[in-house]
Amino acid sequence: MAKAVKFIVLALFVVLAAGCSESQKISQLRLQNAELSKKIKSQQKQYESKIEKLKEKYESEIEKMSPEYKEDQLKAKDEQIARLKETINQNKKTIDGYAKMLIQTVGKVKELEKQLAEDNSDAQPSGDNSAANKQNATDGENTQEKLEKMKQLRQKAIEQKTAENE
Repeated sequence: MAKAVKFIVLALFVVLAAGCSESQKISQLRLQNAELSKKIKSQQKQYESKIEKLKEKYESEIEKMSPEYKEDQLKAKDEQIARLKETINQNKKTIDGYAKMLIQTVGKVKELEKQLAEDNSDAQPSGDNSAANKQNATDGENTQEKLEKMKQLRQKAIEQKTAENE
């Protein structure tokens, strides 16, 4: 019987030793599992942050490509073109007003030149007054030519603005 007890005690030690080594293996596996879980979680966080960054990047690009975005851009450009056309029309009116004032001024200058010529002819009975009259006529023609050049330049500027806006 002592042999049987020894054998049972020995068997218990073997079972305990085997159980201890198994429990050590289990704890090592649990530690490895915990480390792997940490690595997986950190990689998952990295991937999630990368996904968020890419998502933000491409959402803005998708927004830009969306029909609503394009429509908004076209509307804004149409409004800008309308404002520019309105400004051009106002500038044309202003230029036309200045041209009318210039024409009136030229007309008044011609009238004053005529009056001056008449006054000079009354004051100087000599025949030398024809040179002054010729000079006044030449000045009037120069003024008229300048006015025509201004009109042509204005027209060219309007055409250029119109071409740029189209």
